[in-house]
Amino acid sequence: MSKAVKIDENGDTLIDTAGRIRSVSGHEKIIQDLTVLLRSVKGSLPFDTTFGTEDFPEMNNPSSKIMGNAVYAAILQHPDVSDIRDLQVSKEGRMMYVSLTVLLNDGADVDMEMLV
Repeated sequence: MSKAVKIDENGDTLIDTAGRIRSVSGHEKIIQDLTVLLRSVKGSLPFDTTFGTEDFPEMNNPSSKIMGNAVYAAILQHPDVSDIRDLQVSKEGRMMYVSLTVLLNDGADVDMEMLV
């Protein structure tokens, strides 16, 4: 099972009371991975230009269907995700609200809800 550095909602590294960097693994790591994936603009990583979610700079008000398609494509990039169910996407000011259930390769269903 892989581990990663645990980050908070702002992307900052979390440190425990003893001053050690906290780690994350299992389903919690997958949720963190997907959150980072959805908050990253596709093409923003120079060594992996396919990582991230499509941006909509040319569209003042993209439809929920267009945003949903972008979220769906981005989430399926993760190697531990086999399917997505109950995807709901809506615009919340300058942010996008995303609610979904991901089916993982280990058979687990994971519910997620976030502003990206």
